[in-house]
Amino acid sequence: MKKIYLVFTVFSMVFNLLFAQSISFVNPSNAEVLSGSWSQTTIPVNLNYSTRNSEYPPGYVIADKVKLSTGTNTYWDSYDENIPQWFYLTPGTYTWTLELWELFLGGNSFIKTATKTITFYVRHTITVRNNFTISASTIKIDNLIKTSGTKVLKSPGDNLTLGAIEQTYDGKFYIWQTEGSEKSKWEITKYNSSTSNMSFNKNHTYFVQTNDNMSVIVANLKVHQVPNTPSISMSGNWGDNPTLTFYGGGNNVDHYVLKKEYDFGSGYGNPSYVNITGNSYTDPNVEIRKFGGDLTARYSVKAVDVWNYESNYSSTVSTNGQSLWKNGSTQEEIINEYALNSNYPNPFNPTTQISYQIPEDGQVNLTIYNSLGEEISNLVNNYQASGKYNVQFDASNLPSGVYIYRLSSGNFTATKKMLLTK
Repeated sequence: MKKIYLVFTVFSMVFNLLFAQSISFVNPSNAEVLSGSWSQTTIPVNLNYSTRNSEYPPGYVIADKVKLSTGTNTYWDSYDENIPQWFYLTPGTYTWTLELWELFLGGNSFIKTATKTITFYVRHTITVRNNFTISASTIKIDNLIKTSGTKVLKSPGDNLTLGAIEQTYDGKFYIWQTEGSEKSKWEITKYNSSTSNMSFNKNHTYFVQTNDNMSVIVANLKVHQVPNTPSISMSGNWGDNPTLTFYGGGNNVDHYVLKKEYDFGSGYGNPSYVNITGNSYTDPNVEIRKFGGDLTARYSVKAVDVWNYESNYSSTVSTNGQSLWKNGSTQEEIINEYALNSNYPNPFNPTTQISYQIPEDGQVNLTIYNSLGEEISNLVNNYQASGKYNVQFDASNLPSGVYIYRLSSGNFTATKKMLLTK
């Protein structure tokens, strides 16, 4: 008899373990992050749960009910009331508890037989993209480079760090335009609402608002326009060095490149070039004469913008033979200043030439960086004599984009940009 009782007891324990009463969340689940479209402020949450009643034996369940506690409200699912299926929640952290209550045959009150607690999170959905394409370009979100059209999950009060990326798409170079009437800007369109301006800064930190659910933030970049061809004029009295003045080129001009050509009577020799950050240049090698001379000097200029795009050269101005070479009878130009010239060609694929000049012997470094400031190549790192130099940069193994080259020698440092398009 004892053996039969023992077997029955063990069987009951196993049966209850396999078929014990339980309650669980089907939706939402524990640690889940929920988002969705409903309104500017709330996200719909669909509640779904499952229950298993106590098995007989030991007791026979004749009725049950479910209790939901959300922290702020309590709901019952019973014969005379129901738990809502949908909840419309603002962003935040939520802890919900389900309880199963059962009434057994012979009993006079419900007993709590199972419980389940979960914590889940509700967040706004915000889309961040460029104005010219949704998925085939890049944009910076919270200091990471992401695909345009990326959706981020945020709560009101969170920071959303935005950064526009200048880039090539479909054969066009898109820039963050800071000059003129058509400036680049960040815009935000609230869900089912109008569009408003956020910032004209390339990098912007946005504080997420309570009504930002399903908002779309757009970086409005502009198609880059090649600089306009500048104008050039020459002035100076007899006995003076000629002064060249140039103007125009449009917005975002970084510097001008002046081309100097000298003819001593047998045709113009190889031109020399000077990078000028201002709007004028006085040629120290030439003197204007009233009656004749041994030299005709002519000059033209082009504009280079901050993205290293170049205009065409201007028309020329000339001394028309009424000038002298001040440094003897040679065309050889004396190098009296450091200069880092614009690479040519630019844009390029896959090679380009970088030229520079140094007026003194010394250690020279010419280094290439990507747009993130990471070193790509060290083209020159040695001691060089005073003179002009030309170095080829091969970007066959690099992706398209903006690259930076930096020259340093003595106390001189100069940096320029170039664009690789493949």
